[in-house]
Amino acid sequence: MWKQRRNKLTKDGRKLMALLLGLMLLLLPFAFSIPMLAEDDNPEAVVVVNHDAGETPDADETPATPETPINPAVPNTDPNNPETAEDPGTGSEVPESSVDNELIPRNFSNAPLLLPPSPGGVAINEDHFPDENFRAYLKRFDDDGDGVLSQSELDAVTKIDVSIKKISDLKGIEHFQNLEELDCGQNPLSTLDLSQNMKLVTLRCSYCELLTNINVDNIKTLKELYCRENKLTTLDVSNNPSLTTLDCEKNQLSDLDVRYNTSLRTLYCSNNQLTTLDVSKNPSLGALHCDSNQLSELDVSYNRDLTNLWCARNYLTVLDVSKNTDLDVLFLRQQPIKLIKCGRKRKVNNFKL
Repeated sequence: MWKQRRNKLTKDGRKLMALLLGLMLLLLPFAFSIPMLAEDDNPEAVVVVNHDAGETPDADETPATPETPINPAVPNTDPNNPETAEDPGTGSEVPESSVDNELIPRNFSNAPLLLPPSPGGVAINEDHFPDENFRAYLKRFDDDGDGVLSQSELDAVTKIDVSIKKISDLKGIEHFQNLEELDCGQNPLSTLDLSQNMKLVTLRCSYCELLTNINVDNIKTLKELYCRENKLTTLDVSNNPSLTTLDCEKNQLSDLDVRYNTSLRTLYCSNNQLTTLDVSKNPSLGALHCDSNQLSELDVSYNRDLTNLWCARNYLTVLDVSKNTDLDVLFLRQQPIKLIKCGRKRKVNNFKL
């Protein structure tokens, strides 16, 4: 009896020892992992593990960092990389609630910068320059080819020649604040507003058969204006005191005021519908072409520098050129002229009546 009981205890002891040994083997990995976590106080080294994967890394292996979804606006920074790691003093703590099974980058220093145009920059698009042909021409000023005219690129433009380009709209020309010379002749333009181009010196817009309006108001620097063979019914140059040359022949002007253009030297206004013309405030006038109008009077006594006078095909009956001692060319054809006052010892080399 005693022998049977001893054999049974021996068997039970062996089972208990085997059970304890198995339990120790099961707890052995945790015995090594707990000190490692206790010694590591750096929160940046903590890796968030995706528990949905169903796998647990071995204790002696370094867990792999999960891939962060690619976002073109946010860089994939590595806190262990000195080139991309942020300054510990400037970083902001991410709340635990915002972490959802992925690493959230804390540094945006390598993010691609989508910068807006530089101050004053203008995109070469339909909103700023509606005319397609004008946009095509302006691309030559886009030095860096980014499709935007920066302020420095705009400021560098002093001359624009878009003659014979089939351009019907020059909207956007106002962005070129340093523009000094513009040639837009022989285009299907209907209006032309240059009132914002305050440094303009020379304007050529002749032979635009649809052009009915030109705005050059308050351009104090304007010296030369060529706008012949258009359909202008009005032309205001009263605020262009520096004007020296005005060619507005072959339009539909019924009135032309040049009293404020005291520096005017050349005036071509033939083939219009003018009934009066006052040039008494233009003492420097050297050439005057006013033929083919409806003038019944013309006083050139204040124009002492006049050398060339064309006034044919008007309604003049009397013309006094006695004060114009330098007059060299005088055309008076096809009008009811009755008296020409030339003064004493006057000689006109080219006189046609």
